[in-house]
Amino acid sequence: KDQTCRNNLLTETISDTSMDDVDRMHRYTGRNLLATLILTAAIQLVMSAIAWTVKHIVPRIVGTDRTKRHGRSIKDKINAQLHAQTGSRAWGLTYSLSFFCLWVFTAALYVAENYSSTLDTWMMITEYTIFAILSAQYLFAVFLSDARLHYVWSLPALLTVILVSEVYSTIPFGTYTAVLGFLRFLRAYYWYKDHCNSLFFVSANRRKMVGLGLILVTLILTFAGLFRYVEAMGDPWQWDNQQNLTYYQSIFFIIVTISTVGYGNIYPQTYSGIAVFIVTIAAALALVNKLFSEIMEMASKRDRYHHRIRLPDGGKHVILFSQSPHTVSAFLKEFYHPDHQVLGTSVIVATIDNPGKAFRKIMDKAEYSDKLYFFHGNASVEEDLEMLQMSKAAAVFVMSQAVQDSESELEDERFAILNLLAIDKYRQKHKATFDLFVQLKFPQSKSHLARCKTKAILITRQLSYRSMAKSCAMPGFAALTNNLLGTSSNHVSPDGWHKEYVEGEDKEMYQLEMKKFAGRTFHAVLMHIFNTCGCILIGIGMVQRKGGERILRMNPPGDYVIQDEDEGYLICEDREQAAIIEDLPFEAGSEEYQISYEAEGSALSGSEAPSYKTEPDNIKSLRKLFYQGYSSNPNLMKEDVVSFLKSLSHQDHSDVEKLDFDIPKLDSKADEEDDTLAVQKLKNHVVLVSKNSLKGVRMFVTALREVETHKSCPVVLMSPKALSLQEKKELYPYKNVYFLLGNALRKHDLLKTGIDKAQAAVVLADKGSYERVEMTDSFGVLVTNRIQDLSECFVITELVSRRNVNNLRYEDETSDTYMAAGRVYFTSNLDARISQVYFNAYALKIIDQMGTPENPHIVRIKLPGGFDGRTYGDLVPHLLGKNMIPIALYRGRTDEHYYPWIYTSPSKETIVHRRDWVFVIRSA
Repeated sequence: KDQTCRNNLLTETISDTSMDDVDRMHRYTGRNLLATLILTAAIQLVMSAIAWTVKHIVPRIVGTDRTKRHGRSIKDKINAQLHAQTGSRAWGLTYSLSFFCLWVFTAALYVAENYSSTLDTWMMITEYTIFAILSAQYLFAVFLSDARLHYVWSLPALLTVILVSEVYSTIPFGTYTAVLGFLRFLRAYYWYKDHCNSLFFVSANRRKMVGLGLILVTLILTFAGLFRYVEAMGDPWQWDNQQNLTYYQSIFFIIVTISTVGYGNIYPQTYSGIAVFIVTIAAALALVNKLFSEIMEMASKRDRYHHRIRLPDGGKHVILFSQSPHTVSAFLKEFYHPDHQVLGTSVIVATIDNPGKAFRKIMDKAEYSDKLYFFHGNASVEEDLEMLQMSKAAAVFVMSQAVQDSESELEDERFAILNLLAIDKYRQKHKATFDLFVQLKFPQSKSHLARCKTKAILITRQLSYRSMAKSCAMPGFAALTNNLLGTSSNHVSPDGWHKEYVEGEDKEMYQLEMKKFAGRTFHAVLMHIFNTCGCILIGIGMVQRKGGERILRMNPPGDYVIQDEDEGYLICEDREQAAIIEDLPFEAGSEEYQISYEAEGSALSGSEAPSYKTEPDNIKSLRKLFYQGYSSNPNLMKEDVVSFLKSLSHQDHSDVEKLDFDIPKLDSKADEEDDTLAVQKLKNHVVLVSKNSLKGVRMFVTALREVETHKSCPVVLMSPKALSLQEKKELYPYKNVYFLLGNALRKHDLLKTGIDKAQAAVVLADKGSYERVEMTDSFGVLVTNRIQDLSECFVITELVSRRNVNNLRYEDETSDTYMAAGRVYFTSNLDARISQVYFNAYALKIIDQMGTPENPHIVRIKLPGGFDGRTYGDLVPHLLGKNMIPIALYRGRTDEHYYPWIYTSPSKETIVHRRDWVFVIRSA
């Protein structure tokens, strides 16, 4: 009868129910509420007592250390598998989603019970079973909590106890009425709020939007349930003013109320309902309108580039962190070159900002349509790295954003360094196996990555300074290294000098398995490959012991015997030609090539380099020690440092007395006056001009002085910004280095550098920030054109954009003239280098060994006598006899073409002339 009375009340049949039934229902409801409150209070007191006892009493009895040792170990193991913070694991995700679904299911049962005319037995059994599971979860959560007493009295835990108490408090009375069932919606929301971070595969923006939506839905359903119930029960002091509404009608009334529409067809008829109505309006004014506006705002600002990347099944992907569209364009052009055969590999470009117009232009290119993805995120946020699927990546590239100069050398790449540290931490945490490639600007930045395991680190400023410095001493060096490290596309070229340049541009370095040539000497294999295919073998990757690290040797001894595990490095057209050479048969007797070994003379015999007054090596080393001592303590007197050097010198003390030490001046004005007078007397010097500060210019001077003919070459620096104290200290050990304060755009300032008597000039790119890339190169273009008006020296211009080379003055019909002569250096070449290193890990080491004095390195020599009019095939064995491997010709100017050009790895039939120079790899 009680159950029938309840069902009649819920199905709007109050007219069929007597007032005695209504009174009985009120008494049952009050009894259930009282039982719920008593059971809730009892549970709270018991759990609080247990939590306080475990925290304060148990450690005194058992011992603090022992309690922590045993209790913590179990908790830590469970937390590591199931806690919400470890949601990236499968168990943690299953745990969070399972109980969230249970709470949502209990809320659905509440709705179903309100619509059902009878309370089925299966519903009651389901309720008891689910809340038994939720009770066990509550006890489990209390055990895992570090602050148990605080957790017991937290709102989510208190809601759980109230709802469990309501279900089980009705068992002794034999009746069940879900008086507080509407609170289940609130508990389901709190569960999502506490465990939403475990949904690592959903973006943070979407999780926030779902959370805001759940708040709104929870408020509507909770107030609807409360309003329906108080209206159905009526006021305690007036039993006949109840209003029976369905749950749907209650939801409709709450939505109309909070949206401020107010139809008026449904309104509260009880004082309790009016109270709920007032609270609902207050909540709507305080919260709901704000939630609506936030949801609409987030929906309008939805980031189309901040989501989990969906990649093709079975394909690999690499991730590129870069903020520069020019960097990304150069990287992609090299990465997707047909020679690399990576058409099935996708590239994800991650940027801190949304892609701009330049990035979208790259995305619209047809060749990248199905394999290029953009992501807006931050490497320091682990959720963003999960969206990138970094743990499955084949490689990660981090490019420093050195676009604008700053006061600190390390400040330019602080963002890249922070990204690297975050990525390396992620790799260690998830035990990922991807390779990490890094592009930084200054060598000093490497100290921050001492513990990061990187596959390769490319120092851009060091490589650019070295390439431009060596081009001053050996014109054509920049064009040669660019050809060897860049992968060019085959295209039809005109006849004449341009044809030779393009043919050489298509030659790159490739690896070669040497197993088939095992047992043969290096020179025999080199000549066999050259005579058969026209390719040049330049070095060997040797394995000292089985399983050991491979050692790179450029131009090893000619009688070195090739081993089975050796790798060769050769210059050829493409990977297919390298594969053909691997299968090339080595016929008997082919090792008997005629190589005439002559007495080795100077590698630079016949060169026309200017002569400079040089110091003995012992004097130079002592001078360097003096300036290092002074830079560490500028307050030292000259006599103190000289006395200290005498104590260190193992040679005759007369060497120290010969040193004409000059205490460096820190006054920029005094330095400039002295340097201006000194520069007027110079000739055959090198001029370097910049619009920005000269950070790292020491690397340029060092690379220039590595060349034998330029060990004491004077260097004149000009910039509108004065040298900092740190930059002065770096230049102290170098003699004949002068600094002038001025703007190279002004003719008067440019003439102060002695540009009309200079041997070579370098114009650095403007590192300022401009909206249009053409403005970035405006300084270099204008200064280069002005220098050509004032001098006939060799000029090297650093440019950012390739199309700006068209603004330079050239004497030919094509802009390739400057590139072929090595007169321009593009910063975008370095962005392609890091991509090349991904396919050829030894590419940077090869260029390194070519350019340092301690190892075999590239030098440029005049064409030996007697070879004018002969073929390049005749020249190769002659130079091998001098332990030099020729790799390119620097063709002299002709009547038809004003500028020289580089011809990389010429064919055997190429005719050489006495005006030509030869780039060779000299032996150690």
